[in-house]
Amino acid sequence: MKRSVVHSLSSLMILLVFPTIGFSQDSTIFQPHGKAFAKVFTNFHSELSGNKYQSAFEVSRAYLGYEFTMSKSFSGIVKLDIGSPGDESPYSELMRYAFFKNAGLRFKKGNLTWDFGLIDIRQFIIQEKYWRHRYIYKSFQDQHKFGVKADLGTSIEYKFIKWLTADITMMNGEGYKQLQLDNTYKTGIGITVFPITHFLTRIYVDFTIKEETQNTIATFLGYKNKKIALGIEYNFKSNTGFVRNHHLWGYSCYGSYQLNKKIEFFGRFDKLSSKRIEHDEFGWNFNKDGSAIIAGIQYSPIKYLKIALNYQDWYPFPENFENQTFIYLNMEFYF
Repeated sequence: MKRSVVHSLSSLMILLVFPTIGFSQDSTIFQPHGKAFAKVFTNFHSELSGNKYQSAFEVSRAYLGYEFTMSKSFSGIVKLDIGSPGDESPYSELMRYAFFKNAGLRFKKGNLTWDFGLIDIRQFIIQEKYWRHRYIYKSFQDQHKFGVKADLGTSIEYKFIKWLTADITMMNGEGYKQLQLDNTYKTGIGITVFPITHFLTRIYVDFTIKEETQNTIATFLGYKNKKIALGIEYNFKSNTGFVRNHHLWGYSCYGSYQLNKKIEFFGRFDKLSSKRIEHDEFGWNFNKDGSAIIAGIQYSPIKYLKIALNYQDWYPFPENFENQTFIYLNMEFYF
């Protein structure tokens, strides 16, 4: 009888213990996983300048993609960018094209991150996180073509210590909408420093060598806590389009204040200038030089939706050019 009881208790212990061991072992085994995602920028706007008073509904951008984590260190992403072609045609804003924005592989282990393929360029990433309203207006460098947001190439980022990170990128330089047609590459180097709590500063330099060397310098200082995000950046681009003395420079200041979980106030000021050629009155880029003012309020009723009512004004540098004034109702939703 005693032996029977002991045997039964032993069997029960085995049944209880072994499934627990098996479960704990299975929980440590990595399971590859992925997810589809989408993000859409849409708006209604009305132009108030001059006698135009034009208004329209618009879907300015849509991103569709899939992220897949293959192992603890390797992951991949494929993302389509559906938007206007970005050319100078007066009909470009009416057309929509789909491009591969990303088709890349990432290796991340410890303090090292390595990307390869059609990847996002870090030149823009940090500034956009502090601006926080890409669905309303592009970052300064993106808006004024100081570089490309994504390109074919490779980049390595390494966090040396808690407050210092460096990255180096080698890319085609033409961007994700054009193919590489020559043996010219763009090389970029960035250093990011976190001097004290909530503050960040960064400097980025890249260069492309052809008949003229095209060079970009981007500097940034940012502050961010739970309520406030502030950023100021200064950018310089020499020999734009590989044309000697076609220099561009400008700065952008922006900030936002989170009143509560749903309501945020934001504002921004940009100024773009270009180098004068010989005895010309204006810079070589005079038809695009000027200043921008953006101000508004954002409402986020749920996590996946942002709605912003905002005022946008563009002041051209030449006095005989007309201001462009708009009222926008922008929306971003994603899943």
